[in-house]
Amino acid sequence: MSRQKSAVELDLMWRVKAALDPDDLFNPGRGSHCATVPEAEAEETL
Repeated sequence: MSRQKSAVELDLMWRVKAALDPDDLFNPGRGSHCATVPEAEAEETL
């Protein structure tokens, strides 16, 4: 899907999914819980 949507759009979709389905019950393994964290964000959180 990253070829069809921008990074901002994907981030927004992942955040909405995480907010509406924090336990990953709907479509498990898809959405925010399987999303990879971009390297720049990963370095900031360390």
